[in-house]
Amino acid sequence: MTTSTDKHDSWDDWFYARESSSAIDKARQQEELFTAFNATLSATECKNQVKEHDTIIFIAKLSLRSGVNIFHHFLETGSQIFNETKAHAFIEGISQPISSLMTPDIEVLFEKPAGVAVAVPTPTSILAITSVEDIDGLTDGATTTYKPRNFMIPIPPFLMHSINSTIATSRGDAKMILVEVVNAIKEFDTVHAPDIEYVDSARAKCKPLLFCLVILSRKGRRRHQANS
Repeated sequence: MTTSTDKHDSWDDWFYARESSSAIDKARQQEELFTAFNATLSATECKNQVKEHDTIIFIAKLSLRSGVNIFHHFLETGSQIFNETKAHAFIEGISQPISSLMTPDIEVLFEKPAGVAVAVPTPTSILAITSVEDIDGLTDGATTTYKPRNFMIPIPPFLMHSINSTIATSRGDAKMILVEVVNAIKEFDTVHAPDIEYVDSARAKCKPLLFCLVILSRKGRRRHQANS
């Protein structure tokens, strides 16, 4: 697995240089990206998918005491003849000065979600927000539900810059990330609307990410209310 940034100033630049990044943004692969890591996969299937896709960045709730962050290049070692203990690590962040190697709790990270899908607002209402304050006013759609993968979800390449910079300035605040993602989706669709290479609109294909960020935002709000 290639994880060197010798030819690039940061992991951010490395990811944007991948052919897969432009392919996902342009063609009908944004939907496939989310489907490949959805809630139907077992823990083992999800882990194997993440191992195999080292050109994809994920957003996840990595700690109960902090906000969301991004990770990539998940690696599993060990379980060989003379080393039966498996070790796991991934790189957290994509900005060169702050990217660091982390050891995840894989049982939590890749756990298959139990229970039923939860009610969420409609994509139209989510895309209408313009500020953090608007998020608290969102109401669930009558038939709109989503089951998150333990708050781990892949990021389409065109959103990497926006999410990474917002995580850095907000300490991973899900509400601020959601507002920035909404703005970036609208801008992306407007800029590429005349380009026939961009087959599908981001607002149509990024619904799983919007739903996941809404759920993360509400969890933060509920913890705050419980501590009040």
